[in-house]
Amino acid sequence: IVLQCGAEADMGDALSACEHFACLAEQQDKHQNEVIENGTGGDFTTKILLEPIGVVGAITPWNYPFLMGIWKVIPAIAAGCTIVLKPSELAPLSCMLFGELLNEAGLPKGAINILS
Repeated sequence: IVLQCGAEADMGDALSACEHFACLAEQQDKHQNEVIENGTGGDFTTKILLEPIGVVGAITPWNYPFLMGIWKVIPAIAAGCTIVLKPSELAPLSCMLFGELLNEAGLPKGAINILS
């Protein structure tokens, strides 16, 4: 993966992103259906809901493809959405590997679809 994207920082940042999203997922579960402050002075309300909205389409660039894939895929999956991921034609391998890892981790078939 490092050779493909040309930056060793991609792996460290990718791990940090996974830890960040894991923390957010825990918080999301704790605050389900909670009304939160949104800075509008009461004109509007904001409520935390875990509710899938449909299919997410995501395109990753050639630079930092693994990290960008994580930034796009994990929130969509956490929200219960399926995702269609289109990696850059210049750097598709890390996203393809990421998809394989998600399948090995037990993600249901069809939850992520990677175009190449």
